[in-house]
Amino acid sequence: SKKDLMKPIKQSDGTLLTPFQQAKRYSAELPYSQRPRWIVTCNFQEFHVYDMEQPGGTPEVILLLPLLTAVGTVTGFLNGIIVNLASRSLKSYLTARRV
Repeated sequence: SKKDLMKPIKQSDGTLLTPFQQAKRYSAELPYSQRPRWIVTCNFQEFHVYDMEQPGGTPEVILLLPLLTAVGTVTGFLNGIIVNLASRSLKSYLTARRV
């Protein structure tokens, strides 16, 4: 089942934190120079991307299925172009060899 990334989860210390709050708490313990610009939470169906330059802002939500579909479409398109170019190159080469 899909975990709600906005729902608090009970931590080992008993506090209730969302995945973002948990990551933010972890980040706050890092030396300032090692703190992340972005915090990303994921439930393998959606990603929530938080820009820490705007820590109170709402996350950019990226749904995985449409992303995979888009990548597959682009990959298929690029593969088609590569096959087409390779086919043309082979035809040109064979035509040149016959002359």
